[in-house]
Amino acid sequence: MTTEEANKIFQSWKEYIEINDKLWKIFTDIPESFLPYPKEVLEEALNIIAKSYFDAGDRKTCDSIQANMCTLIKYKDDEEAIKAIVDSFILKDPGLRKTYLANLKKARDSWAKSKESA
Repeated sequence: MTTEEANKIFQSWKEYIEINDKLWKIFTDIPESFLPYPKEVLEEALNIIAKSYFDAGDRKTCDSIQANMCTLIKYKDDEEAIKAIVDSFILKDPGLRKTYLANLKKARDSWAKSKESA
């Protein structure tokens, strides 16, 4: 993969990260099909971009990209991810389900508020 291709994928990833946080609140494991590119392609591109920042002496951005890559661990095969949420004890217990939904609404409201102030 070229640096130009990696940069295009990196830009896509930066836009995607905004919804990644919301997906974490919904799914135990997130279906891979939600990703803008296959997981392996994202890892390769992010490693290329992180290395370019490292080589340029920007260790902070390099570390940030690498830390962000850790979120890919939550992405699983679609069937496996859907099964995990269906089997989740959170959805089976009415009390936990109510708390879960309240937390989702808080996250939504917080996100909407941050978008208004931006």
